Amino acid sequence: AAALALVALAALPWIPQATHTLDFRRLHFGGPNGTAPLRSAGSFHPAAVPFGLHAFAVGYTLGPSLRELRAAPGPAALRAHRVELAVTVALFGWLGIAGLETVARRRRIGDLLVWAGVPLLVVSWFAFENFKVFHPRYLAACFPAFLLVIAAAFAGMPRGARRVAAVALALVWGASLKNLYFAPGYGKEDMRGATRYVETHARPGEVLVAAGTEDLLGYYHHGPQRVAPVWLGWSADPARLKAHVRETLDRSPGAWVMLARPEDLDPRGVFARLLDAGPDPHWAVESAPRFEGVRVWHLVPAAAARPVGRAHLAVPPALRAASAPDAGRGARAREAEARS
Repeated sequence: AAALALVALAALPWIPQATHTLDFRRLHFGGPNGTAPLRSAGSFHPAAVPFGLHAFAVGYTLGPSLRELRAAPGPAALRAHRVELAVTVALFGWLGIAGLETVARRRRIGDLLVWAGVPLLVVSWFAFENFKVFHPRYLAACFPAFLLVIAAAFAGMPRGARRVAAVALALVWGASLKNLYFAPGYGKEDMRGATRYVETHARPGEVLVAAGTEDLLGYYHHGPQRVAPVWLGWSADPARLKAHVRETLDRSPGAWVMLARPEDLDPRGVFARLLDAGPDPHWAVESAPRFEGVRVWHLVPAAAARPVGRAHLAVPPALRAASAPDAGRGARAREAEARS
């Protein structure tokens, strides 16, 4: 009781913020309340609970990456990683069943249901009511119970099976850690690198257009460039999106556009196609490097754009001199003049 009181006391400063941020009117019993989903695909999916268990077991770095799931949330993303998924299901299914048997023998199933079942039901209900999107991180309170079930499995196994399970677990977790540290496709969006590049190359007065990156830029951006957010939800109305982009660029000597995580609000890639084609004939798109999970465009007025073609190729001065007409004769004439 004392521990719960301390937790409640520590949470008091966040209660006013929660009442302003969360729409508690969405919560009621009796099924979906008819409000618009918080995400285009809905706030709850039948695969949400298995996905949460998968995240508990191996994190987000074994099987389909988060970017793959956002880009193609369906069987196609799973088929590409069927071997890793089959191994994970087989191993943790075995450990889960063995652990639950041990917990049942010790008559602790009720404790496990209170610890893990109640938070799971609450988080699922929140998502079902469009109150909060389901995410494994909201089940963090259940993770110790998950680990205890795995530990109970080891405690109830014979020595030989325990060794096999330990080796298998080490291999699976080792593969997940290898992907975490060495596989770029599983890494987070490289907003730090992209922001550093933009701050280094931006010209005075250029604006930084944040498309799905406003919150991330609030953390990584420390330069003088003004940040102008663009809501990707307008991609459902391309004409309105294009008009807003033009308005954002108006009276600006240039802009750097940074796009990340467009899959929820712009699953068809309308915004990226608009930028690739150029939002307006008065603006030209200059090339910019790609960063992991982040796209960057540099927009400049068409009159100030660098020409594309032979004149844009960077030719070393020595090579230009050697290839110019009468270059050798001119050099000999200058040498004779110097001697005289």
